[in-house]
Amino acid sequence: VCERYMEYLYSSLDHNKEKIICNKSNEIDEFLKIPSESKRLGSKEIEIVGYKLYDDENVMKDYFEWDENINVEIKAVSYKNFTKEIENVGFGIAFRNRQGLDIITCTSLENNIKLEKLEKGQFIYANFKFKNILKPDEYFFLLNIELNDSHTINYFDFIENSMKIKIISDKKDFYSLVKINSEVNLYAN
Repeated sequence: VCERYMEYLYSSLDHNKEKIICNKSNEIDEFLKIPSESKRLGSKEIEIVGYKLYDDENVMKDYFEWDENINVEIKAVSYKNFTKEIENVGFGIAFRNRQGLDIITCTSLENNIKLEKLEKGQFIYANFKFKNILKPDEYFFLLNIELNDSHTINYFDFIENSMKIKIISDKKDFYSLVKINSEVNLYAN
């Protein structure tokens, strides 16, 4: 229901834009392409053209261990010039469980990272790095680029289920959706 509602909200946006042909076709080969079966919506004024997930040894993979660093890079292209409104453009990622709940989300805007301007045909790269706190299971990976003013969010590109990620661990006790790496002390007096 949520997926159809999102599609309804953003399907009326203008899709009749001049597309720019990327002359550097070999440059995108290091990035994963967006699977054609992924659910996608948005105005596409800025469009995600590739992404990658990798560990600290720069190995791209679709599984990670608990407490391991996960690195994400998104490659996008702008199909128009942006000046003032670019300060409200955010790049985001999410890991969603099989029940449809976004367990981890992160955006450039919530981290106060902003672009100053953007020209038509320009590539944009967004990098994320975080310590994996997800419990062992399978998750869906989502990507988005949003225009977020103070009252509404409009998506340039929103991609659901771009890939399935598996989290593994040799730890035995996971009692919640995430497990933080913490120091715990216990004492009696």
